[in-house]
Amino acid sequence: MQCEAAAQQAQHEKDAAAARAAWDSERQKLIIKNQTLQKTVDQTLARYEEDMRLLGQARGCVLQQQQVEQQQQQEQQQLQLQQALQAERDHWSARLQAANDEWRRKLQDEQRQAEARLQQQQRACGRQANMENAVAALQQQQQTLQQQQQALVLLAQETAKLRDETEQRTRAASAKLAAESLQLQSLHRSLLESRQQQQLLQQQQQQQLQQQQQFFEQQQQAFAQKQLQAESEVATKQLELDQAH
Repeated sequence: MQCEAAAQQAQHEKDAAAARAAWDSERQKLIIKNQTLQKTVDQTLARYEEDMRLLGQARGCVLQQQQVEQQQQQEQQQLQLQQALQAERDHWSARLQAANDEWRRKLQDEQRQAEARLQQQQRACGRQANMENAVAALQQQQQTLQQQQQALVLLAQETAKLRDETEQRTRAASAKLAAESLQLQSLHRSLLESRQQQQLLQQQQQQQLQQQQQFFEQQQQAFAQKQLQAESEVATKQLELDQAH
């Protein structure tokens, strides 16, 4: 009987030692798992905060850069349009001035030539001949003036045509500027949509973080329950051993 009681006591002690070892092993595993989960949550929080900081900086830089680029593009387009219009005006003004100077020189040359011919004819011929030559010279001068008037009419027509072309180019440039303004507005709308998507992504990340935090709390509760259960089992076995004694 003593041997049997000793054997039972030894078996109880062995079972209790095995239970304590199993409980210690389980507790170590739970502690390691808890530390791992805590480290994962800390890393996730750190990454999330860093991502939010970088996202805010990037969004601010992008908005500022796009506003500066839009303003520079508008100023550059307006300057180019003004320069083009000024160059067009200068070009046609120079052409008109050159044409006027050329016609003035030709008229002066023809007048001097007519006067020279008239003087020569007066010296060479009598009064009648001089009168006829003068009439002929006047007729020729009148024809020359008529030709010059026709040339001036053509020049006026060409000037009107050039003015119409300049106005058409101005309207085309204005339409192009308006189209580019619409493109800038579309880009601004795209930027707003991108900002909304970023806010949605931020909300999703916050939800994921909350889910991870809930999972971590559930793991902690499960660990506490297992720890209490293991302690209860050890206490029960210890009580059984005490009763066996």
